Amino acid sequence: AEKRLIDERFHVDQAHRAAPMLLTPIYEAAQKLHRTIEIEGLPVTIPPLVVFDTASANIEVENESGNSEVSRAIHEIRKHLNDVPFILVCHTAKTLKRADALDMSSRGAGAWEADVQGVFYLFRDDDTKQGVIYGGEGVKRRDAGEVKELTIDVAFAREPRLDRYRREQMVSYPIVTLTAGDTEQRKERAAEKIKQEKAREHENKLMGVRLSILEVLKRAQALRESEPHNPDGYLSKKALADKRRTEFGTWTRDQGRVVIEKLIEDGRLAVVDMTTEQKQMVSESTGEYLRGTPNYLTIKGASDE
Repeated sequence: AEKRLIDERFHVDQAHRAAPMLLTPIYEAAQKLHRTIEIEGLPVTIPPLVVFDTASANIEVENESGNSEVSRAIHEIRKHLNDVPFILVCHTAKTLKRADALDMSSRGAGAWEADVQGVFYLFRDDDTKQGVIYGGEGVKRRDAGEVKELTIDVAFAREPRLDRYRREQMVSYPIVTLTAGDTEQRKERAAEKIKQEKAREHENKLMGVRLSILEVLKRAQALRESEPHNPDGYLSKKALADKRRTEFGTWTRDQGRVVIEKLIEDGRLAVVDMTTEQKQMVSESTGEYLRGTPNYLTIKGASDE
């Protein structure tokens, strides 16, 4: 579009924070910007749309969390603008890693949402990298609109323009397209992503437990080789789980034992019976006779397997 047409349609002013009753210049300008167009041979008056971006930058309230004060401010704006529609742009109470309208709320008083005609949340979809305007289930809307959310697509175009010195310059500008979005599909995609992230997180923790088990066994093996009489070099399943838990924390002993069993099943660890000589050395070292055939764990391929 030509710059002249854009300037005719869009009027941007610097925000000046003031009490609602002192925003007179905005109210007066809005009343002068009504346009009359012809639709099917009949004149139709189109009011302007006033956007306060953001509400806190334009509207002065002593306590943005005070419902009565915020309610009075919105009532004052509505009264002065009369039939002119307006949008209050507010920040959400917290930044969400995964945007879900049911988890969102505007920062401050509940009246920012309760005293308006409708609430829409703008966020960025983590999966598609698109903007989303959501006004469906879970948010306030007094209209009966069928479109629950809109997807924002932004593409950039470049074309030559002449500057004020009549020199040709390449100018970039965004082209914004709004299309009806699929709320259910987006929620299903978000739920699947959460599931995948939890699975990756679990696998990372599991890998950490495996590595800590192998680390404990490597030290036990080295101890067996240097001090074959030391009982700490011969770790049973229970002893290994207890030692790993003591040294590395995180998972419980029982969870550690489950991982140990899995490592044995996968052939990473082996259960080895103590030899008569090993039993005798440990018994003499501890002063306690080892009955039966005690065993210990070793990493598959270890020299004493």
